Amino acid sequence: MTRMLRTASTALVALAALALAPPVSANGPHGDKTVRVDCAQGKSINRALRHGDERKPLVVIVEGTCTENVVVERDDVTLQGEPGATIVAADASKPTLSLDGAHRVVVTGLTLSGGRDGIAATRGSTLEVGVCVLQNNARFGLIVSYGGTAAVDNCVIQNNGGGGAVAANGAQLVVTNSTVRNNTGNGLAAVRNSHLRVGQDTAGSLTPGPVTVQGNTQGGIVVSDASAGIVVATRVEANGGHGIVSQSSSSVSIGVGTLGLVAPVKILGNGNSGVSIYQASRGLVQDSLVKNNTRDGVRIEGSAATVIGSQIRGNGRYGIASLNSGSARIGLADSPTGTSGNTIENNVLEGVHLVGASSAWMFGNLIQGNGTTNARFGILAVEGSAVRFVGLNTITGNGSIAGTVVGGGVFLRASGLYVMKGDFDITPNTNTISGNTGDGVQAIENSTVELRDGMTVSGNTRNGVFLIHGGRMRSQGTTVSGNAANAIELLFGSTVRFGPTPSTVNGTIACDDAESSVAAPPATVLGTPAFGAGCTGF
Repeated sequence: MTRMLRTASTALVALAALALAPPVSANGPHGDKTVRVDCAQGKSINRALRHGDERKPLVVIVEGTCTENVVVERDDVTLQGEPGATIVAADASKPTLSLDGAHRVVVTGLTLSGGRDGIAATRGSTLEVGVCVLQNNARFGLIVSYGGTAAVDNCVIQNNGGGGAVAANGAQLVVTNSTVRNNTGNGLAAVRNSHLRVGQDTAGSLTPGPVTVQGNTQGGIVVSDASAGIVVATRVEANGGHGIVSQSSSSVSIGVGTLGLVAPVKILGNGNSGVSIYQASRGLVQDSLVKNNTRDGVRIEGSAATVIGSQIRGNGRYGIASLNSGSARIGLADSPTGTSGNTIENNVLEGVHLVGASSAWMFGNLIQGNGTTNARFGILAVEGSAVRFVGLNTITGNGSIAGTVVGGGVFLRASGLYVMKGDFDITPNTNTISGNTGDGVQAIENSTVELRDGMTVSGNTRNGVFLIHGGRMRSQGTTVSGNAANAIELLFGSTVRFGPTPSTVNGTIACDDAESSVAAPPATVLGTPAFGAGCTGF
């Protein structure tokens, strides 16, 4: 009898010990420990994380729905969800999953929801997230900060209250093969000296991992506060604000990754501009499509940007806008000889719009069909701005006439159009302004037009060149022919000078007042020019 009681007592002690231990545990082939947690049976992930030798990897296999705020403070942890496995925050004021200084943490096959953030990784934590859903958290689906690194692959980040995923305070975030949608706030962001890479993995693979960023209430992708971003193989669509933003001394590369990866980005139908680069920032848009955004295709304000090999189409205001001392290289790469022109077409206002001492250097661009519904222009430059044609630009089919308002090819006010290759060793460098509805070039208020090196202005429905209020033009090696009104018209003290290389002019050079003048030394004007009687300088 005593022996039987002693045996029963030993069994009860053993059962009690089993109840306190993780349900299933085993050692893997490399000494790692595997623990199975079935939350439907009341087991706890946090409790499982306290077991085992912290010097060895730990794998926690999660079943069912776990209601807890999980905290990982040790290295080499894998949280692996069985089909349908979910972690719901018990305390909505805290992250659903927190990493505090933990390295080499893997989260896979889980849905995380209900917390302040779905995942928050801080203080140098390193994290890989795969095949997960991060949704319905009060702030971000994922935030990595203070020197942490997170790589997200094959995940859905949706319906979070403050944004999709963000890297902050010197952190790094990499997103591949994922969808970021319908978050309140920005889809993806890097702020305060952080790095964001979208569509290319941490190893710099030349096989892109496509990403979709859509339907977020603010920006699609935002890089801010001295941060850097790379965006390749991504569709940025129907976000409430700008599609992609580089601001506050940041930089973003769109369509080009590391190690020479080129993978187009589609930026479509966003509620503000497709790409916005401002506040002393930098941007590159290469081999990408920027289409049907509510405001501008590419907006550059007080910053510098390069746009090459891209399609800028059907945007609600300007194709490319350079504002407030903005600097744009359009068709010219950042190397002295690199070129790849763009198609800038069917934008509601101008194809290229420069304001406030801004500039654009242009090569190999087709600018067509812009401003056709409201008498606008292919290119507009005002307030001390400058357009430089390096070569092979075609400005055609732009503008319309609405009553007394006339559009056309190029419009200048207190600005300049300069046709010359300058320091660029590019040939040929011919350019064409033709077939526009209105004037080919309209220059007013002390603007400068310098046409040379095989420039052609032809077939426009009004004047080839119209100079008003002190407009100045110099022509050499240029052809002005076949325009419906005058070849060149001058008004209110404007001037034209030909030579030394001869130009060909077929049509009338008309001075509408005695204050305007034409200087045409012998043999500098060929063709069939007809000089108006009012051109006192002739």
